[in-house]
Amino acid sequence: MNQEITLAVDSKIILVNVAGLAVFILFFILLESISGSTEASSLAVWIVTTIVSGLTLALIWQLGFNRATLEGNQLTLRAGFYQQRWPAKILEATWSAHSLKEFHRDNGIKMYGYTAGYYSRIAGKREYLLAIGSDEVRCLKIEGHPALCLDSLTHDRILALWQGASR
Repeated sequence: MNQEITLAVDSKIILVNVAGLAVFILFFILLESISGSTEASSLAVWIVTTIVSGLTLALIWQLGFNRATLEGNQLTLRAGFYQQRWPAKILEATWSAHSLKEFHRDNGIKMYGYTAGYYSRIAGKREYLLAIGSDEVRCLKIEGHPALCLDSLTHDRILALWQGASR
């Protein structure tokens, strides 16, 4: 039996990140209007605006598509573009606490209140990280898989899903 939960991002986090990109778009539009409306500068502004608008849509999708799925004894985490599987029994293991400041991005995304993807604390040791609204994470090393690091609320929600499924 498959069970899935959505790991929702707080609307404040979405608003702050989208507002940051909106300010970036407005800056280029304002720059174009101040510098004089030549055909070349207008074209450049609209190209940049189109690219940043596309990035904004990708950002909204990334922030809105966070899922944890239990399929039998497999846990699948999906954070936007990043997905990884582990044996579900790892959720009941002992986790260690860490700060996001300890991590270096290998292949991931970091925004205000949101971190997802593959990070590392020790060179060559990939860790799948999902932190929503927190700078502190719980990590677990898993033999044969990237380590898993989650913020406490996300970990607690996934653990509750696992415990409910195992009853």
